[in-house]
Amino acid sequence: MVKQLTGLQLPIIPGGEAIIYLADGSKARTYPKKINDIFYDKEQLWITFTTLNSVYTGVVDVINPSKELYNGQLIKRGATVVSSEGGRETIDDIVWVKKDGIQVRTKTGIFNGKISLRGTKPV
Repeated sequence: MVKQLTGLQLPIIPGGEAIIYLADGSKARTYPKKINDIFYDKEQLWITFTTLNSVYTGVVDVINPSKELYNGQLIKRGATVVSSEGGRETIDDIVWVKKDGIQVRTKTGIFNGKISLRGTKPV
């Protein structure tokens, strides 16, 4: 079962520490093992990640949307990404999500999606 977060601070880096806000409003630290997927819609990114014992999903605001992102886009392992040269690559892994963008790994290299993001805190 995926646990819905009320807030999320960036960065989210597998093997690192993440600050999350739980449904009861409490702030917690957790340690992502893997970023499962990222869903873009209406200038927000929904990030789903796995820890040792749980799966969480939380939203961050997009400050400066990239022209490469489109509403309804799902970034996950096996999805296709288009390089700046116009080539198509298959995503092997999502490396991180930071305030300045997303990094994914493919068989031929690392791709950085430059966008400005802001973590969210519960209201």
